[in-house]
Amino acid sequence: MVRRKTLFVSGALALGLVLAGMLIGRNPHGTTDSLGVSPGAFAGSNLLLVTIDTLRADALGCYGGRDARTPAIDRLAREGVRFESAFAHATTTLPSHASILTGRYPFAHGVHDNGSFRLDPRETTLAEVLKEKGYLTGAFVGAFVLDARFGLNQGFDRYDDFYGERPRFSDFNFTERRAVDVLTAARNWLAESSSQPFFVWVHLFDPHVPYEPPSPYRERHAAAPYFGEVEATDQALGDFLSELAKAGRLENTLVALTSDHGESLGEHGETTHGTFAYNATLRVPMILWSSRPVSPRVFSRPVGHVDLTATLVALLGLSPPAKLQGRNLCGRLEGEDPPLYFEALSPYLTQNLAPLTGVVSGTQKFIELPVPELYDLAADPGEKTNLFERNEREASRLRAQLKTTSGPVPGSAPAPADPALDERLLSLGYLGARRSPPKKAYTAEDDPKTQIALIEGHRGAMERFAAGATTDAVARLEKVIARRPDWTQAYLDLAAVLLATGRPHDGIALLRKAGRLEPESAFIRARLGSALSDAGAFDEAVVLLERAARESPGDADVAKALGVTYARRGRFLEAQKELERALTLAPSSGTTYSNLGSLFLQQKKLPQARTAFERALALSPNLALAHEGLGAVHVEAGNLEAAAKAWAEAVRLSPDHFDTVFNLGMLLLQLNRPLDALPYLERFAADAPPEYAADRRKVSQLVSQIRSRARM
Repeated sequence: MVRRKTLFVSGALALGLVLAGMLIGRNPHGTTDSLGVSPGAFAGSNLLLVTIDTLRADALGCYGGRDARTPAIDRLAREGVRFESAFAHATTTLPSHASILTGRYPFAHGVHDNGSFRLDPRETTLAEVLKEKGYLTGAFVGAFVLDARFGLNQGFDRYDDFYGERPRFSDFNFTERRAVDVLTAARNWLAESSSQPFFVWVHLFDPHVPYEPPSPYRERHAAAPYFGEVEATDQALGDFLSELAKAGRLENTLVALTSDHGESLGEHGETTHGTFAYNATLRVPMILWSSRPVSPRVFSRPVGHVDLTATLVALLGLSPPAKLQGRNLCGRLEGEDPPLYFEALSPYLTQNLAPLTGVVSGTQKFIELPVPELYDLAADPGEKTNLFERNEREASRLRAQLKTTSGPVPGSAPAPADPALDERLLSLGYLGARRSPPKKAYTAEDDPKTQIALIEGHRGAMERFAAGATTDAVARLEKVIARRPDWTQAYLDLAAVLLATGRPHDGIALLRKAGRLEPESAFIRARLGSALSDAGAFDEAVVLLERAARESPGDADVAKALGVTYARRGRFLEAQKELERALTLAPSSGTTYSNLGSLFLQQKKLPQARTAFERALALSPNLALAHEGLGAVHVEAGNLEAAAKAWAEAVRLSPDHFDTVFNLGMLLLQLNRPLDALPYLERFAADAPPEYAADRRKVSQLVSQIRSRARM
């Protein structure tokens, strides 16, 4: 058996924690409808919010899970308050976190899916409430889906979304950073911070697909790697809390832990999340723990993410922000629990299927769809028996509750326009974040239950592309289009695959078809504009992207795409303006800094170019294009050794950048290092694509000469 590290620290501090627990007493096996803590009980405390992406409640030992060992989280639950029936209000990351941080439902804060929505600056976040009261606020997120451009950075002194970038569609594993890296960044920031109270939010993305747990969790959970990711995340969190305790930063700190949603793992035919809202993805862990004495208990009544901010603000003795929709759970709750609204709108927003909304009311759950569903969660926690037709009276009651609890589903949504944004969302396993035109009426054919096999086939196609099986991915997407010719999403994804694999003409043709299906789609216009720009059709590209910029003035990716196109047209001042505007909207974008560096390099503004490329690499060290650009700056400045070093790193990161492979080989020859140049020249001669045929012949002759001289 592998020994596990204990949570917190050994020695006197650990003993003190144990004694505190003994003094307050505990009844961890009982349930209650009272939090057992008065408002203001933790006034002046620090606050640590931990959100673990894609974490099922029942994956944790404290919620009955047996597949992963989670001693760190289990201890928080054992010594604090564990909410037995906690629910998310959405099954995708961005809208769920928006509810966690605002205490408001998606229909109120307006964020319904990943990528195509941004939290309105007029919304009030937990960070803004605490910052106004003198808290130092810091957020450390693990994946692009919570990038600052989507608006959750409101109120944070530090919003660390430095997970790195690579603008290569074929690289599908670069838009997240592991829990240990997120937690290290948070710990280092806290070590440098002042003595004022702090609010730190850490977002740990590891349990999300792809499931790639580190060793030894990879080997321990070879048959079910999701649970390996959960176990590794628990270990990282336990180490982090232990280090905070050693540094004295856990004293006087309230810890809140939850997840944004769960993971289906094949239940109801769904392999991951985002399509349905069964409890596999809707039920979440929610735990409160403090270094101050708390009577350990299990809170039995159903609660939602909207209740978390209301309760935390109350515990800290602060006034709640206006328009808060959650309940303050302090004290004993009287009367019936209000219904908890939820939604899963990705299929509606991206695939033109019926919108899925619903409510949890006590132990009853109602799902509004063309084929509606009703479940008794107490008797049927796996939601296997639909009671809708058997219990029409209860279904009618819950349907009426849903109508009075919810707001309208979105009829349209602002959409991002840069293909790199779409690529990064795809790299996280999302099919996209775009708006299909709503239908006037939806039938059973539009119910996600009816189309789940096609949805999973679509997802599988993108997974095959991520794995390098392009031909298979294309064939699968073509089948999706044949089955649902109105499914714009499939056209866009197939176009993206074709564009990424050197078929621009076919990709642009598909984008034009998608545009005819959705003539008012700003996203499709911008996507087509970017593709035309890459293909050299600059005049049409500028028209499309300028319109997209007018329609989405707050979208960093539109500004970046337009800036790049201006640069290609030689409109340097306009290009610089757009790229700098993109950086004001998304200051952690390494690719935008790299594009700005390329713009300055075109104009021979070497100091500015070098600064921009270095800033790009500070944000995204593995950005090959920035290394290439920095090498070019060094060449222009006459610093050839530094150029060779930069280009070698670029080639290491992107071996198929054959211009750089060629330039590096020739530069090493110029530096009289023929044997160092030989591997690069050999690679170019052997592998460069057909358009390099003339250069390949010349390089082959150079390779022969170098080999001949080496034998002499």
